[in-house]
Amino acid sequence: MMASKYVASSGWRSECEYSWWFRNQPSCSKSNSAFVTFRLCSGQSSDVEGGKVAATNNHGRKFHKDLTSLPKPLTVADLSVTPNDSSKVRISFKGILGSFSEDAALKAYPNCETVPCDEFEDAFKAVELWLAEKAVLPIENSSGGSIHRNYDLLLRHRLHIVGEVQLPINLCLLALPGVRMEQLKRVLSHPQALALSDVFLSKLAVPRENLDDAARAAQYVASNGLRDAAVVASSRAGEVYGLNVLAEKIQDDSENITRFLVLARDPIIPRTDKPFKVALIFHPFKL
Repeated sequence: MMASKYVASSGWRSECEYSWWFRNQPSCSKSNSAFVTFRLCSGQSSDVEGGKVAATNNHGRKFHKDLTSLPKPLTVADLSVTPNDSSKVRISFKGILGSFSEDAALKAYPNCETVPCDEFEDAFKAVELWLAEKAVLPIENSSGGSIHRNYDLLLRHRLHIVGEVQLPINLCLLALPGVRMEQLKRVLSHPQALALSDVFLSKLAVPRENLDDAARAAQYVASNGLRDAAVVASSRAGEVYGLNVLAEKIQDDSENITRFLVLARDPIIPRTDKPFKVALIFHPFKL
């Protein structure tokens, strides 16, 4: 048996979720029964006039389900307009200031207040604990592939997809002011950033050192005054930590893009004036 969770979002601003569960127990001594549930998470509650629905299993027997607790079907009047994205919105992300995740948050909400987190799961929890209104997390890179950890977290946590950000990745070689490229003896960054700029770094011919975050590598070089080291990170990381750009667009794929998801506590109903995107997650479970 598979449980399916459908998450639909409209551009940056809409999301709805469908789920169903079907069970048939042919080995039961009593008459076979089938139980079906259908749920539409619209972020609002409503009542339905009393009534019953009849369904028939494969033996022709009927059963009745009271509908008084189910929500009314949606109408055009129920569909939400674009929410008010004020400058006070707080966005959690994994990393520190100057990371690509923060760049994605600022692209989605230019006047937001960013909330750095140590781990991906901490960014989820920040929203669940009302420390932030939304979370921005990477889900896949056009060269590096999917970030499976975040797919697992989507299943584990009850946040809703309410938007998407596609961020072009411009990798830069950064160093302290006055440092020239021929002075470099090592390059530091996240392993993926180093891998994505392999051609350029191979020509540079210096050892590479892995850190858990590209922006953290920039912070490390700046705070320790390392004049023999460079960093592969974003240009904004250079601005934040006072590093100069020795070379830019050093990634092997000039059209490298990372896709980020915007997550929130409450879903947003798809609007009727534009198409929406659907994300599907399947996972097995035992009855």
